[in-house]
Amino acid sequence: MVEDIAPHASRSLSAWGDREQRRRDVLDAAARTLEESGWAGLSMREVARGAGVSPGAIYQWFDGKDEIFAELFRAKLWAGVDRLADVPDDVSLHDFIRATLEWVIGLWAELGRYLLDFTDMALDAGQRDMDDDLGKAFVELTAIAVLSLRAAAERDGVEIVVHPQRPRWMWGAMIGTAERVIALNLDENPEEREAYIDFAVRSLVASLSAA
Repeated sequence: MVEDIAPHASRSLSAWGDREQRRRDVLDAAARTLEESGWAGLSMREVARGAGVSPGAIYQWFDGKDEIFAELFRAKLWAGVDRLADVPDDVSLHDFIRATLEWVIGLWAELGRYLLDFTDMALDAGQRDMDDDLGKAFVELTAIAVLSLRAAAERDGVEIVVHPQRPRWMWGAMIGTAERVIALNLDENPEEREAYIDFAVRSLVASLSAA
């Protein structure tokens, strides 16, 4: 089953002189800032403070917070690829979609509303230039998800209607569900959350066999 991707854990800063590790410190600080303060709080100055570097030093690696966000999103997508590649062969279609939806909810909680903009950018980049790593990550994630969906559907006796816009639509539907779960603080009401998630999963399953 697909598991949620855990947030970046806090760790001690790297020694001076290790450029790659310092870059990772910047990304870790940015992830913590997003989790604590959202997009509005993701300033280069705040990230620099969390990483223990000067604001100007960050520009050695990133042109701005858009590029930092893209790097965080890229890492999440590749982690998602690894999760999907490890899905058990006997998982049901319902459980696969449920686990994927929970992963998307975690993504939305960490990366917020700019996730949709960067998703579109990733899809367009993947269609335009396969050398773009963000695009490649999303294309790979989509390809593995489609294969896993088809395998689970076949086990459950569900015939999927193929449509080129279906992956993008399902992603958008999951993002919409995630936004509602978080905006309404449904985590504070487990029964209401479970009812809403169950409804969303059943709707997504039903949509797979719709023309």
